[in-house]
Amino acid sequence: MRYLDSPGLDPYRHFATEYHFATAVPLEEPVVMLWRTEPTLMIGKYQNTAQEINTRYAADHGLHIVRRPSGGGTIYTDPGAVQFGYIVPDHSEQISFDHFIRPVCAALAELGVRADFKGRNDLTVDGRKISGNAQYKIKGTTVHHGSILVDTDIEVMTAATTVDYEKLASKAISSVRDRVANLSEFLPAGTTITDVMACLRRHLCGGGPVIAISPADEAAIADLAANRFAAPAHTYGKNPASQIVKSRRLAGGRLRLALSLDKGRISDCQVGGDIFATEAADRLPDVLRGLPLEEGPLRRALAAARMDRAFYRISIDDLIDLLLS
Repeated sequence: MRYLDSPGLDPYRHFATEYHFATAVPLEEPVVMLWRTEPTLMIGKYQNTAQEINTRYAADHGLHIVRRPSGGGTIYTDPGAVQFGYIVPDHSEQISFDHFIRPVCAALAELGVRADFKGRNDLTVDGRKISGNAQYKIKGTTVHHGSILVDTDIEVMTAATTVDYEKLASKAISSVRDRVANLSEFLPAGTTITDVMACLRRHLCGGGPVIAISPADEAAIADLAANRFAAPAHTYGKNPASQIVKSRRLAGGRLRLALSLDKGRISDCQVGGDIFATEAADRLPDVLRGLPLEEGPLRRALAAARMDRAFYRISIDDLIDLLLS
């Protein structure tokens, strides 16, 4: 393991650094990152920005908005949260979180906190969420990243994000405040966020050397930060348009398919929701385009394209049931 230092609080630069090393730097061994941000809303790859955040509140309070390359739901971060990330050479097709979560749990245990991995992607303490995780795969690399609430402003988090009431009802809870907590509530007195980051670094990458970022890398990162992650076209331009929207909460998360139909056949499809998916999911619109909404053709096309491996805990049967609902 090697350590990639990403200083400062600029979320666009942090995501650009992660993406650059995942896609443009040949890696011979895994890399770990730890970073923090100014107040920021991080939108999942497949989400509709307007549906997931309180845009008026975000604008009035100067919150950054950035679209992650990974799936999952919207999260709020600020200087009181720690972001951790792994960039790992890996050609596997399956999304799996366990391997990446274990060192985080070990670090928290050293700090005197027992954390459990629950649901799809949450770390909880005493049943309350302190961390969400997400993952994407690109060019033979797995990127796993997570956010740990250490001393985050929960009131701002609650005001800035919209609420998925179906998700809350399914968990028999009434609000974001009920289901999330800051790690600081459980840490021994006097433990600082610097202590938390130091402990995470020891457990995630041990004494691994720090990667030197070359001037060429810095230039590429700056370009990605400005022209991809901070660009409104990237953040808002990927919002799925819709004529017919098929939406359902499945075992792998909420999946929304915005379909355009022409004479009973699918002319376009945009994928949304808080699901996790591999690169193969990006092919789904091409797979569906031109097909009628009929089980036989849909099943044959989805099976041929191996869409059963594209989404985390979402099967071809799930996709067909959603399309035909």
